Amino acid sequence: MPVWSACRATSAAPTYFSPYKYKHPAVSKSFLFIDGGFVANNPMELAIQECFALYPDAKLRCIVSLGTGMPAIGYLSDTKTALYWKNTVVNSLIDSEAIYKRCNNWLGSAAQNILMFEKYYKDRTRVIRWNPPLGEMSKYLDDTRPSSLHQMKAETNSYMIKQQQLGDIAWLKSHLVNK
Repeated sequence: MPVWSACRATSAAPTYFSPYKYKHPAVSKSFLFIDGGFVANNPMELAIQECFALYPDAKLRCIVSLGTGMPAIGYLSDTKTALYWKNTVVNSLIDSEAIYKRCNNWLGSAAQNILMFEKYYKDRTRVIRWNPPLGEMSKYLDDTRPSSLHQMKAETNSYMIKQQQLGDIAWLKSHLVNK
């Protein structure tokens, strides 16, 4: 697939960009791309599968998963509205945190307190997930006003200086610089 087609396919997202139909020349088959977020909103799981398919004996020391922000929960609270149920179903389909948790459990990672138990966890894969909360911004994901972008940046900076993230950064630095 040409790069431009891959970009167009990955950008297909309901309500923003129309689906993309790609006819593969080698197999004379067409593929319809709607929204990768419904299958791999967090591509970590697919990346791990591909890694082991290509390198069955691979030893993963660390995976860093970067999120695009965690939406605020509960801004729609009336469970009798169609909008509430639509959002609930869509959110469950694109829940990138659920994928992270599943991969973290599957790999046996000790994401919390790994430095205290380095001997016990030395052969496990460390999974680091950074996904700052969006707060009220989650209602307006298509908002590109400079003031909104500034607010998102400030909230992300506040998130990254919390103890857990600073610990993750220190661990990465000590293990990547020395290897």
